[in-house]
Amino acid sequence: MRRSLFALSIALALVATSAAAEPCPCPCPEDQALLAGATAVAAAHRRADLLAEKDPRAAAAELRAALGLELPRHESSRMLRADLHARLAELLLKAGAAPGSLKAARAGLAEEQGLKPTALTAMLRLREGEALEATGEDDAAMAAYEEVIALGKRLLAERSREKR
Repeated sequence: MRRSLFALSIALALVATSAAAEPCPCPCPEDQALLAGATAVAAAHRRADLLAEKDPRAAAAELRAALGLELPRHESSRMLRADLHARLAELLLKAGAAPGSLKAARAGLAEEQGLKPTALTAMLRLREGEALEATGEDDAAMAAYEEVIALGKRLLAERSREKR
């Protein structure tokens, strides 16, 4: 449920910020596409919520399908996709599919390559570490966990500087 609310909050934030931005022909096609995409992602998360306890593989399939949605190039789309990859990795690990979990986490990290890291980047790296640990790659898992801690510290320091 939290993930479906996350997706809807992205959509609502977009609507609120676009209304305050420069005037454009309303409704903006990009905003409409992002709102529709975020709504579809929220629905996929909700279906996954309902399936997760009894059938995590079926729940994972819902999220895989959502990753196939075409979303406009937008920071909100990036967040939605990163969250989908992280949750997919989590569900696959829960289903006992550690290699699939690792693949999902790394696919999300690949999409983040070259972009400014966020808390969702840290979450993807954490999911990678969990999958590595589950496959017995303890040294690689430890390196991933250390990167999560370092990234968390950097993000907190940035936030602290922004508040000043």
